[in-house]
Amino acid sequence: GVVKKATGGSSPSISVSDEEHEDGEAGGREAQGGGKGSSKKGVPRAERSSSSSSGGEEESEDEVPTTSGAHAHPQPPKPQPGRRAPVWADPADAEVAVNLASKARLRKLRASHDQQEVDGSVYESALRKQHSALNPRTSWARLEEGPGRRRRRSGVDGDDLGGSSTSEDGGDDNEEDVAAFMGRVGGLTSNRSAKLPPGKIEATRVKDANHAARSNAVVQSIGWHPSGQLLLTAGLDKKLRMFQVDGLHNPLVQAVHLADCPVQQAAWASGGSQIIAAGRRPHFYVYNVEQGKVERVQGPSGCPGLKSLESFAAPPASCSGNSNSTVAFLGDQGYVPLVSLASRQWVANLKMNGSARCAAYTPDGNELLTLGGDGVVYTWDLRTRRCLSQISDHGNVSPSSLTVSEDGRFFATGSEAGVVNVYRRGAEAASAGLESSMTMGRAVHKPKPLGLGDGMVMGKPLKEIMNLTTKTDTLAFSPDSQVLAIASRMKKDAMRLVHMPTLTVFSNWPTSRSPLHYVHSLAFSPGGGFLAVGNARGRVLLYRLHHYSKI
Repeated sequence: GVVKKATGGSSPSISVSDEEHEDGEAGGREAQGGGKGSSKKGVPRAERSSSSSSGGEEESEDEVPTTSGAHAHPQPPKPQPGRRAPVWADPADAEVAVNLASKARLRKLRASHDQQEVDGSVYESALRKQHSALNPRTSWARLEEGPGRRRRRSGVDGDDLGGSSTSEDGGDDNEEDVAAFMGRVGGLTSNRSAKLPPGKIEATRVKDANHAARSNAVVQSIGWHPSGQLLLTAGLDKKLRMFQVDGLHNPLVQAVHLADCPVQQAAWASGGSQIIAAGRRPHFYVYNVEQGKVERVQGPSGCPGLKSLESFAAPPASCSGNSNSTVAFLGDQGYVPLVSLASRQWVANLKMNGSARCAAYTPDGNELLTLGGDGVVYTWDLRTRRCLSQISDHGNVSPSSLTVSEDGRFFATGSEAGVVNVYRRGAEAASAGLESSMTMGRAVHKPKPLGLGDGMVMGKPLKEIMNLTTKTDTLAFSPDSQVLAIASRMKKDAMRLVHMPTLTVFSNWPTSRSPLHYVHSLAFSPGGGFLAVGNARGRVLLYRLHHYSKI
């Protein structure tokens, strides 16, 4: 083929940082393959790098590698010692000449400051070295070297376990190799995810989840459908949007406009067949996804004077079999009114001693945790509507957020000081004295004002996480409860990921160059493979977590 010459010293580049992947389109090609790139046959590798990169700076389509006619008959590059030969090599790569000093993004590839123009093979090696430094592979993916590594008689490399060939030492050894290999990669073949190592987490930014229709306002709430294919976004632009997220295209499926309700919070319900949306209004909306019907519901009649329903807690969308599912709204003076999802009617009130600040359902939807302004965590049995326990949140005098892990083992609380306390559920549970009173003909179960010696338990957290310095607004556990994401909307790029088995923060991501902006919402996909982050710019950033094979 003909290799074009470029003028002006332009050269191809590859973008590997979050800052350069502003639109996240290049990383989208790695979403389904767990980080493996795709190749195009017949196109020089340097040109492929140029076409696959999408950074904050848009490059012209005419910018291609410069060529040199010094080599009349180029030879394919020889494999380096200890590495396998590539399946396909383009001889024209040797003719490519790249000026590493022409662009700021290419200067990082130079081996020395005086290095300028290099050929295609040197450029390729520099790109591979830079990519390996920024995206280290996991230990099980590295090929074993040495005399102990066996080859198959069919000529296929030892890593190919799909063939029927046998090892040179006999069929028993081959079976042992297969068993050992499956033991190393058991996390990929089993339903339960493997243990996540601490310290560093491998994440790649892909195309924004709402790239097809970005919000014109802050993304206040995001949530995944139980199937993992639809992502719900809602914000102050009065719109509910649903995207089919695959990491590559992320098309818009449907959008619903709520004319009189800037949405403060939205959530899936009833197995993903309904969406609950609320704002600073005395009413809320229920959208039937299957019928495409919007229903306006007035506020709970059993809690008069409630002017705003902007804060609520909905049972997990996967709890579709519970016919008694209710939505818990945070009312005034410590009241938590419960509204039935089936009848849209007020059912009962839960009364706390302090003001109601946060609420979260357990995974089965049968219990509700509420956090009051006095720093006390209440656990309610929604079947009997009685308070099961009261735990004083250690050192938390201004609570701001609450969440429960999806396996029900942990819960975490956030404060306005940025401190996050992590507790193990049931470890300090204690029964609290209850008294029943009648209000408007309905039972209101109100805990007695208890001191620490009268049944309330002083909470002892597993860990106090102090990596945030401003109000902790958002908390979210991963589906396997191995990761806790914490974020604050009061400070730019204030988000951290906590490794739950060791209760330590991942050190390598997010970085100072991750374009998180002011984080207002975040959510893990049902399989854990995606992390969606909604910010004040109206964008929903999407990151692929490579530890999880499922999306």
